[in-house]
Amino acid sequence: MNERLSPERTKIEKLSEWLKARQIELVLFDLDDTLIDTHRVFEDQENKFLAHIQGQFPFFDFQDLSENLNRLHEKYFASHSVNPVKSHLIVGELAEVYQERLGSEAGRVFQQGLPLLLEVYRTVPAFHPGAEETLAIFKATGVDRGFVTHGNLTWTNLKIRGLDLARFFQHFWIADEDEFKGPQDWLIAINWLFGKKPENTLVVGDNVKGDIQAAHLVGVRHKVLIPGCWNVYTSGEIPEGTIKVPSINQLISALIHQA
Repeated sequence: MNERLSPERTKIEKLSEWLKARQIELVLFDLDDTLIDTHRVFEDQENKFLAHIQGQFPFFDFQDLSENLNRLHEKYFASHSVNPVKSHLIVGELAEVYQERLGSEAGRVFQQGLPLLLEVYRTVPAFHPGAEETLAIFKATGVDRGFVTHGNLTWTNLKIRGLDLARFFQHFWIADEDEFKGPQDWLIAINWLFGKKPENTLVVGDNVKGDIQAAHLVGVRHKVLIPGCWNVYTSGEIPEGTIKVPSINQLISALIHQA
């Protein structure tokens, strides 16, 4: 009598077949907000910062401050990418913006809130639900695995250790925190770290420009977009043939049920 396969074993075998049929030898993931909930860390610390300001100025327009904080995030992302120095610049400009309304104490109060924003870079985000199980199944197929991330070097190394990412990945590449993740970063990971070809690579990310378009430009044919929360990452034309998946825990099912 044939032994019945477990659901996990079935997924491994079906995923292996899917990868083999497309001659995929390497799977590269983005890290932040594709696999781990980095947006939540920013959101939590920004809410603490806003609460701090509101605690000092109880009658202050909380919504107005929140909107200005988001506006400045996008402004300084354009000029400083993901460098933590952004937080210093954001707080400095917020103090200037509200100086007239809040008086001479504005600068001191805003600067007192700065450590709350900087705490982001000392916090290890949690895995998205199903991410670890998904990575374990990819590992079980035997395909090569890596990640290409974009972030502060110290913070990224904290995530690597705190999440024990070596369980799942053989190599990784960190894009320059002062620049923007682009085609060169994916090509370095594919060619230099793994010695593979773009046409034999699957890329999974949440950033339309930095992940999907960038991988497409270097010849990656197989791409999966897991739409993220950041406005700056969701804009742009999605290359034809890109698979869209709502969340990482639906990735394998989406792939193995693809025609």
